[in-house]
Amino acid sequence: MATLQALVANREVRLEPWAAEKLKKAPQDQLFHVKEWIKRADALGRDLPLGAHWVGLAMAAKWDRRARGPESIREQLVHYAQALSDAIDVVDQAARVTRAADEGGASRLRRLGQ
Repeated sequence: MATLQALVANREVRLEPWAAEKLKKAPQDQLFHVKEWIKRADALGRDLPLGAHWVGLAMAAKWDRRARGPESIREQLVHYAQALSDAIDVVDQAARVTRAADEGGASRLRRLGQ
């Protein structure tokens, strides 16, 4: 992602706005689902009915860590969601670069025509 971001920042990659919108559809749809999965992962470890005995409490805590703690499925989903957001942002940036170049060119042509 960093390489693509650098290419866009250097104006080496450009996208027409219509192409950017089409290209963003898949990661936007996936991001919607990933956010839903994150909500589900948050619910996995909560309120496990294992009783108030210390063994039940320890098991509930263990499952909560697996569902929402470090190296959990939730953590991986959060990283994936960030990567999808970054991809959407870089596509938007490429479209803005193209739009700015088009507007700049049109402005120069107008000045030449006067």
